[in-house]
Amino acid sequence: MQNAELYSQFDTAYKNAKLLIIQGEGHAAREYIITCMSVMLELYKNTKGVYERAKLYAHICDFKNLSARIYESGITPDIKTWFGISESGVAKPAGSKLSQIDKIISESPIDWAVELFEKCSPCVVEITAKSRGVIASGTGFIISDKGYLLSNDHVVFNEDRCEYYKSISMKTIDGTSGIPVEVIASDKKSDVALCKFDIEQVPKVIPVKRIADYSQLRPGAKVILIGNGLSMGLAPLSGDVKFPHDGSGNLVTTVPSNHGDSGGPMFNSKGECVGINKSVVVAVQDGSTRVEAQGITNATPMDKIDKLLEKWCKQYSIEL
Repeated sequence: MQNAELYSQFDTAYKNAKLLIIQGEGHAAREYIITCMSVMLELYKNTKGVYERAKLYAHICDFKNLSARIYESGITPDIKTWFGISESGVAKPAGSKLSQIDKIISESPIDWAVELFEKCSPCVVEITAKSRGVIASGTGFIISDKGYLLSNDHVVFNEDRCEYYKSISMKTIDGTSGIPVEVIASDKKSDVALCKFDIEQVPKVIPVKRIADYSQLRPGAKVILIGNGLSMGLAPLSGDVKFPHDGSGNLVTTVPSNHGDSGGPMFNSKGECVGINKSVVVAVQDGSTRVEAQGITNATPMDKIDKLLEKWCKQYSIEL
């Protein structure tokens, strides 16, 4: 299991333990404390640096002692202090002395976005589209080891000439370029295009892992976009989920998108693709005025994409 996912599991278990401590449920809190200790042990096994391992070992000992003290004495004032809980039984406000969870997360030896990019970037490709002297760029991502990928419709469609680009090619993260791409199906409303490439021309075909249950994506969840912003090559951009579905059914995030990031996959902290990026800014209606909202972008959510893929597979006899 990757460290980013382990830290996410630790965060969830710790927050559950803290809530139960506030509620005075020592026995139930202890179960989550044991989970925290187990996750820390897995992190310890995954870590090579002597200094980092020493810090993790110290945290494991802390959780072991916490578990024993709660078992023997219940929820004592010093345990509340360890969890950053005041004597009144509420969590201390931001800006107060760091709780142990803050210290542990701040000491994380691997940035989750860095690890996620290294894990997921082999699934992502740069897209170059040419037609009658016009050159456009964007991003796509592989969804099947049979040679299928997704991008935005507007990445592969020339709006000025109302036609698909005559030449579309892709470049993989390892530098393999000039691989021809053919548009198989598209949906302009969702801005999604299904494309095909020859797997024999790609050294290693690695499909993305799509989120199985999109309803599990929550506001505030950490996400990264991998895209070919400004044609500078594949790179990650991180942010948070604002709305899994807005009023128009879009996935809205705080990921700062640039031209060229269109068609790029959006990943959650587990490395699951949750949507496809499709805009640089989001336009919203404020009364009678249409306003471009800075710092947030739209994506087509994976639940909508799954429905399109299901329809196209039946319509064109495709097996992903």
